[in-house]
Amino acid sequence: MKTTAKTIKLIIFDAYGVVLKGGFPPTCRYLSKCFHIPYQKVFAVVYTKWFNMAAERKITQEQAWRGAIKELGIHITWRELHHRHMAQMKLNLPVIRLAKKLRQDYKTLILSKNTRMQFRDGVIKLKVPLYFDYLINTQNLGLPKASLKTMRYVMHRFNVNKEQMLYIDDQEINLTVARQMRIRTIFYRNFNQFRREINHYLNEK
Repeated sequence: MKTTAKTIKLIIFDAYGVVLKGGFPPTCRYLSKCFHIPYQKVFAVVYTKWFNMAAERKITQEQAWRGAIKELGIHITWRELHHRHMAQMKLNLPVIRLAKKLRQDYKTLILSKNTRMQFRDGVIKLKVPLYFDYLINTQNLGLPKASLKTMRYVMHRFNVNKEQMLYIDDQEINLTVARQMRIRTIFYRNFNQFRREINHYLNEK
């Protein structure tokens, strides 16, 4: 991708919801529709509360699913829910194709927040590492994904400053700290919107 300026050196991609289709929003929409519970409540319980604890190695993924199911008071087994959640996963091919082009001029990083089970059954099974230069699962660091420590770790590991980073995620909560640090961010909603915004950042003077 031709650019007029080369301030950005590292482009950070979220895995689920950006590089991979699927993830917690569609799973939570399914639960909301099936059990007639407001989506925001489902998301807050399943993802924000229970899955975050699992991703930080405070509990197992099974415990996270069980805890969310119990708190929501719904009738589904954790294995059924996990299977449905993982069955939605597939490569977001337009993003993959663009990422492959970007590797010619930039370092590309997958910054993921996953339990070992989800990382294995999604990111690894679908061979996501083949398309990017680097991959970090924040669970292995014992750090929250959306944290100052994580952003500083990335800056140190890849020898970049905040002006040289661009971070893409489909969850705004994961971009909050980066925005506070004035790192360039893109809140991913769809591919066309993402392509417009990344072209803007990569071609800014």
